[in-house]
Amino acid sequence: MVYAVDMTGPRTGWMVAEVHGAAAVLGSTDGGASWRLAWSLGAPAASAQAVSIDFPTPARGWVALVNAAARPEAVTVARTADAGQTWHALTFRAPGASAVHLAAAGANHLILLATGPAAAGVMPETVYVSADGGAIWVRAGCSCVRGQAQGLPGPGLVTGLTARNGGAAWITQQYGSGQAVPVYRSTDGGRAWRLQPLATPLGYRRGFYVNAYPPAFWGPGARDGALLAQFVGLRGGALIPYTTSDGGAHWAPQAPVPFGAQAITVDFAPGGQGWVLGRTGKPLLRSADGGRRWAPVPTGRVIGTVADAVQLDFISPSAGWALVSGAGGWALLRTADGGRLWSAAGG
Repeated sequence: MVYAVDMTGPRTGWMVAEVHGAAAVLGSTDGGASWRLAWSLGAPAASAQAVSIDFPTPARGWVALVNAAARPEAVTVARTADAGQTWHALTFRAPGASAVHLAAAGANHLILLATGPAAAGVMPETVYVSADGGAIWVRAGCSCVRGQAQGLPGPGLVTGLTARNGGAAWITQQYGSGQAVPVYRSTDGGRAWRLQPLATPLGYRRGFYVNAYPPAFWGPGARDGALLAQFVGLRGGALIPYTTSDGGAHWAPQAPVPFGAQAITVDFAPGGQGWVLGRTGKPLLRSADGGRRWAPVPTGRVIGTVADAVQLDFISPSAGWALVSGAGGWALLRTADGGRLWSAAGG
């Protein structure tokens, strides 16, 4: 089973997959055609949500794993600073954790969000922070303890965590109301959080629930960015892109994009080009202008397979990968033309 992929260049990338019954980090130097074992995390992963991988550069990155079989549950974070030649790992207790999200908010400042099993639409969250690149972790807040929530999200399912240099970070959720897009922001490296006000366009304020997806940033100082919010109602749904030019301090809604899929996979390339895919047979959409406008990609002969993608990973306007899951198992596809044609990465 393959849990997650993070490609760092046209030929280099990292994958977390199950090897001999345990989750392991694998590396590729041929564009994903073949993979070598880099590090064993020592425990199986219960699901893809129990794994998070973040490589800001080809040489430096982190992998986090929830060991749900441990009592109490534990999180292992493995890190490398030399392209996988050496690894260091730390395991700490994270009671109740079943999923994990990891993001770098600076050269050595990391934020880890561990969430528990969803019950009645509520997913308890605990935030851990590290100021030394992952050697030491400190619990910064927990939504399950009164007085320690520090503004962490309330009821809802977490869709992701994003951070940028300078200590700013965002948590996004599903199942928000149309009157409050579920995007939470921290300006102090993950210690305190607040619901960030995002304007809802007229016509979408009542009768909709909202799924928000993590923002992406690019450009000088990573000040340009975009995030997507999916508004779902009885008569259909739409994607509403939000864009920023001040590093996420403010977000401006753009024109709604008709889109009825109930779950989506989103990715942005470092230059701001974006892709979004619905998991119910909806077309692959692409944005060439930083998320403001979206249009279907005229896909080729393997679109039926790409429609099963659980993750998209683009590194440029043309080069991207899709991790897919279907009746035939797991596969990694690759495109060299922005998503029109796809083929097996090892083909």
